[in-house]
Amino acid sequence: MSVMPFFKNFFASQGENATRRVVRAMVELDPETASKADLMTMEQDLDRAGVAIAKLRTDLTQEHHELDAVEAQYTELMGAAEVLKKRLEDPNTDHASVSASLDRLLAKIETMVPQLDRGRQMVKDTESLLHDAEAAYQTKAESLRSAKQNLEAAKHDLAHAKIEENRSKERAEQAAVVAGLKESPNNLTTALNSLQSATQDARQRAEANNMKASALSSAKESAEDKNIASALKEANPKTEKSLDERLSSLRR
Repeated sequence: MSVMPFFKNFFASQGENATRRVVRAMVELDPETASKADLMTMEQDLDRAGVAIAKLRTDLTQEHHELDAVEAQYTELMGAAEVLKKRLEDPNTDHASVSASLDRLLAKIETMVPQLDRGRQMVKDTESLLHDAEAAYQTKAESLRSAKQNLEAAKHDLAHAKIEENRSKERAEQAAVVAGLKESPNNLTTALNSLQSATQDARQRAEANNMKASALSSAKESAEDKNIASALKEANPKTEKSLDERLSSLRR
């Protein structure tokens, strides 16, 4: 089942605005095919105009032939009428017979005059139609040439617009990345502070380890030196408590 009647009735029901919306949607969906279809429509219209012009030229040629034949017969009959008229001026002529012949000839010529006028008017009208059709054909041909040129220009413009769109999108994404970095400085500061704090802690632990090592080394050295050891004992005498003192200190 053909869908063309459906679309025809649909557009007829919806009106011109709906038709324009559908056409625009189709063009946006596939601009390349839509442009080709538009050009094909224009070319078909130009072809129809060309066929019409060819027919008008054929008709005009035929009308000229018919008019020429009528005019030739008219001229011939008018010449004969002039001859019969002159014969009537001759006293030796059978006036009754010549007058009757002239009367019949004039009646025939009189019937030809409207036909001759119609033929001339038809030729004139056809020539006018042909002139208008040829002018319209030239206009359509120029429109088609312009449409093809405009189509190529539009395709280039569309390609450039797509490129510019992609570039602007890339610039926008880059700007968003930069903006994101600028809007979140605390993240970088936090990381930096963490690194600095870890470095400081490591240095402090290293210093403590060095102090411990130094202290242990000094104590060991002091313990190994007898003179220093006796001097330390004398300088810091330790008195051992008796059992009663120890017990008394524990009472509460």
